[in-house]
Amino acid sequence: MRVLSALSKTSASAACADFFSTLGWDVDSTTEPSIAERMLTFRKYDAVMTDLQFDGVDCTAGLDVVRASKRRGRSPVVVVLATTASEDVLSEAYAAGADRVLLKPQPLDAVAAQLTALVPAASGAAGD
Repeated sequence: MRVLSALSKTSASAACADFFSTLGWDVDSTTEPSIAERMLTFRKYDAVMTDLQFDGVDCTAGLDVVRASKRRGRSPVVVVLATTASEDVLSEAYAAGADRVLLKPQPLDAVAAQLTALVPAASGAAGD
């Protein structure tokens, strides 16, 4: 499975990349939402995991990553990590194209289980 991890904290991004790599997944990671958006134009991903909010960036940056993942006819599974699950947050995330919203913190094995359950088994590597 090819995954883009766009998380706001460097330590979380590194931990996810390390953990998902041990599962045999091809993982690209960044802590910059604008870079994540650019990465989505060059590679096809099976799944995208993004924080909803990034420090020091417009509060809609995570939603911009979600929207970018659905452009150009691509449809990776998108899991959004959020610190709150208010109706407004959920509505915005799902309207942007999120497939699932998970509250932080989440154990990495739980996130991996969600991604595995949501990504069709036949997808294999998404390819370029």
